[in-house]
Amino acid sequence: MAARLSEDPAVRVLLIEAGGHNRDLLVRMPAGVGELIKTKSKHNWGFWTAPEPHLDNRRLWWPRGKGLGGSSAINGMIYSRGHPRDYDRWAQSGLAGWGWDDVLPYFRKLEGHHRNGPLHGTDGPLRVSPGESDSPFNAAFIAAGRQAGYPITDDFNGAHPEGFGPYDLTIANGRRWTAAEAYLFPALARPNLTIATDARTTRIDVQGGRAVAVDYMVGREPRRATASGEILLCTGAVQSPQLLQLSGIGDFTHMRGVGIKTVHELPGVGRNLQDHLDVIMNWRSRGLRTVFSEVKGLRQLGVGLRYALTGKGVGRQNFLEAGAFIPSREGLDHPDIQIHAVLAIMRDHGKVKATEDGFSLHLCQLRPESRGRIGLVSDDPLADPLIEANYLSTPEDRRVLREAVTIGRDVVAQVALDPYRDAELAPGPDVRGRCRDRRLGPPDGRDDLSPDRHLQNGGGRRPDGGGGRSATGARHRGPARGGRVGDAEPCQRQHQRADDHDCGEGGGYDPGHRQHQIGGLIAYPHTLRHPLPSRAHRLPHPLRHPGLVPGSTPRRGGRQEAQTRPPRPGGLRIKSGVTERVGLPSPRIAYPAHPVTPDSFRGPLRGEGDGRRLKRDPRGPVHSGPSPE
Repeated sequence: MAARLSEDPAVRVLLIEAGGHNRDLLVRMPAGVGELIKTKSKHNWGFWTAPEPHLDNRRLWWPRGKGLGGSSAINGMIYSRGHPRDYDRWAQSGLAGWGWDDVLPYFRKLEGHHRNGPLHGTDGPLRVSPGESDSPFNAAFIAAGRQAGYPITDDFNGAHPEGFGPYDLTIANGRRWTAAEAYLFPALARPNLTIATDARTTRIDVQGGRAVAVDYMVGREPRRATASGEILLCTGAVQSPQLLQLSGIGDFTHMRGVGIKTVHELPGVGRNLQDHLDVIMNWRSRGLRTVFSEVKGLRQLGVGLRYALTGKGVGRQNFLEAGAFIPSREGLDHPDIQIHAVLAIMRDHGKVKATEDGFSLHLCQLRPESRGRIGLVSDDPLADPLIEANYLSTPEDRRVLREAVTIGRDVVAQVALDPYRDAELAPGPDVRGRCRDRRLGPPDGRDDLSPDRHLQNGGGRRPDGGGGRSATGARHRGPARGGRVGDAEPCQRQHQRADDHDCGEGGGYDPGHRQHQIGGLIAYPHTLRHPLPSRAHRLPHPLRHPGLVPGSTPRRGGRQEAQTRPPRPGGLRIKSGVTERVGLPSPRIAYPAHPVTPDSFRGPLRGEGDGRRLKRDPRGPVHSGPSPE
């Protein structure tokens, strides 16, 4: 958003970031992912859930990226756009403008993909490349999937996204390619863009129904930035609802319970939390060089030094280059399980150090039915948020993960993996009732989208409650979208599309929403994927520009010619401790249109495995469940 808005030299932009620049070696080096994901640090917020009632009251680790680039600076670097039918299902359920044909041009616009053709862009800012590993494990895993009766695909983001195959990665020439690398860093030299790093936002000040200022802290020093233009809230799926509630926007009862005065009651804030639970299985390997052998002892230092000095070696790899998207049962028209094949024994996000060579399967349910919430534990803006994921609260969620474990064992038992497979370490061959659960990647659903559930989008980005504040990104997305780990891509696509509207390329809008909006605040949270609320057909359009009535002529910023509104007197620009008044006109930036792909690829999936078989263990299902983590 900051990069797009600052393309117009008449627009002054202040970006407030709680973390740092994220340009150090551990972030740049793809192999650094194991260190980044496992501990609370300057790169990782390191949240924990509240005790989960359906997981023996265990608390689960929630890594979240901190610093420029957000979670794209610590994630697994897998590029996953989701299944086309996910988006078409959104449109069919009432989210007009969210069908696959609607969103594909935005994906193509952002991609700098190594593939060409009608489904991919090649000149966008987000670099996408194939994996570099020469390990035989990846090919053997894909072959094992074929032997287990599943189709093979060479592009999970292509015409046939179901089956086993190699992942595309957000890595460019051996370097992690974050959202900041793609969009923000090329814009750093612009004089109209100011970035305040290590600056923790504590509250959005709403006065007279309008968001007028942002309070934040640099170290222990409180600061305040005011603007008569708009304030864009882009703090992700967890901290966007947290910050709204800290600012008095949310459920009255909950905020009163932690001592926060209600500015605007909006019960949907923080509700409808959806997250993919991941089950992990480990095997000891033989005849296979894995991460353990590559980095044990002083070799870890050597990997880092070689990468820092030459940019070469295994530091260029994420050790996660093969996987699968498959259905848990017959009759599904697209997959509901994702598998990640990891060339390492992963236990508790790497918190438990491996002591031998081995590999892991991460088995992920793509469309959970369970719902949780994001809330507050106190009125302290520096406290971690309350995260109640409510994992495995429905029978279907438990069924899918049990089936995923059965499928995982079936695949690893195939002949293709015989040369490399040794004993099953976790949950273990004798365990038939339980396995280890954890979560993988970013969380997914935020704030209830349905107007009947007390959160209207106001054109999709301004939640009901006053003019000028918008909401998009993961907190305001349609039903569950399949695809994990590198989940920045759908959000980047969504922000790209929202930019078009904020920059004057908006569509129609129902002016009736505007009178209920909080002026000056635009909330951009994170990913939402999972079935729509029951009244989804009544949802407003998620990205229509809130200042444009159908049939009107947009001016600069997409506002109606006939609309009367006081001129913007300006905002604040803070740089090196100096505060100056700046004007904040909205830009209008035109982007060339990209052709929409033919929709022939959306027909029935073709290839091997149409009559796939799912083997059942005669000793009964394996229950994902409450082993301590």
